[in-house]
Amino acid sequence: MATSNPFLLSVFLRGAADGLTLVVPYDDPNYQQKRNLTRVFPPGSGNPGKEAIHIQNAVGTTPAFGMAPAMQPLETLYTEGKVAFIHATGVSSNSRSHFDQQFNMEAGVNTNSSQQLATGWLGRHLATTPGTGNGLLRAVSIGGILPITLTGGPLATPTPDPENYAFPGDPATAPGRRSAIEDMYTLKGEPLLSSLNNALGAIDTLAAVNWSSHAPPLPYPTSPFGDAVRKAAIMAQQLPDLEIVHTDLGGWDLHSDEGVFTGAMAANMGDLAGTLEAFLRDMEANGRPTVVLVVTEFGRTLDENSSSGTDHGRGGVSIVAGVNGAQGGIVNGGQVITQWPGLDIPNLSPPVEGGDLAVSIDIRDIQAEVGLDFLGNPSVSNLFPDTNYTYVERGVIA
Repeated sequence: MATSNPFLLSVFLRGAADGLTLVVPYDDPNYQQKRNLTRVFPPGSGNPGKEAIHIQNAVGTTPAFGMAPAMQPLETLYTEGKVAFIHATGVSSNSRSHFDQQFNMEAGVNTNSSQQLATGWLGRHLATTPGTGNGLLRAVSIGGILPITLTGGPLATPTPDPENYAFPGDPATAPGRRSAIEDMYTLKGEPLLSSLNNALGAIDTLAAVNWSSHAPPLPYPTSPFGDAVRKAAIMAQQLPDLEIVHTDLGGWDLHSDEGVFTGAMAANMGDLAGTLEAFLRDMEANGRPTVVLVVTEFGRTLDENSSSGTDHGRGGVSIVAGVNGAQGGIVNGGQVITQWPGLDIPNLSPPVEGGDLAVSIDIRDIQAEVGLDFLGNPSVSNLFPDTNYTYVERGVIA
């Protein structure tokens, strides 16, 4: 029987994914005018293979939205109310630097913050909650280093491959070397001893996972991202005290030949959507309450450039998805959540020709709602101690 402990898959689309392609305001004349080879056409417009998959009707000044064709694997999950898109979201900062905005989004700060932080929002969640059990591993980052997102969190471990996370060196001599290191750290005492024990605990925890017994309902894409998320599902299903797995999907910084239908952008979207479909159906069959949070540092320019690509923009798209076995909805999916700022010049950021989709929803509102209403953190200030930030609930978590 699956654990009832909540599990979060955190995904960062590094490189700034084009939100106006992921979720297309297809009947907005400004969008249709400014895009050429990166344009996704309205449904039924006579452009087979290049038309948006309709997901939400226009309401007032908010346009109709559709997914790009490559996002089709999420269509049924969206219709079932298990996937929500948040549009025109991001960091309330005018920087268009990947490094600045990735840090700001992961740390939960902006240029107006009351304090600049060195820890991540999920790291602070782990540091201010007791955990769901007595396990020695609360979070795993599948990657070479611990991301800012999890920095400061106890019992959080980075590894490029959790399946092969083991004591380094020759396995034949590992027990003796491990014993010698334990003796040395015991003599030195705290705080080093706890750090060693945490690291060895993570090794032992992952060594106990049965990686070969996994039989998901749908195959995962045979990509590095698909493999990472498949392993996240295996850990989530076998380690009830593991609360969070974080991983990245890069390759979104497409300044030239964006390839919305057959190129790099289409491949990235297909990898993202296909992997999330497999993961959500996998966790749904398992029954553990699961939420996926997908973010990217900013969106891309409204204007397509002369190289058939897009440049660094402002407002972007986030995805929140969730399953809870037979218990019903865990997210308020089946909708595009937005305070649509518009794509006419007065509403762009900046409000000039060549401006971009503005940020109208602070990404911290989405992160905070996941942390509070799903992970169970008791306080917004635990997650975001910025006194200049005021939380606004957006209704993402059911």
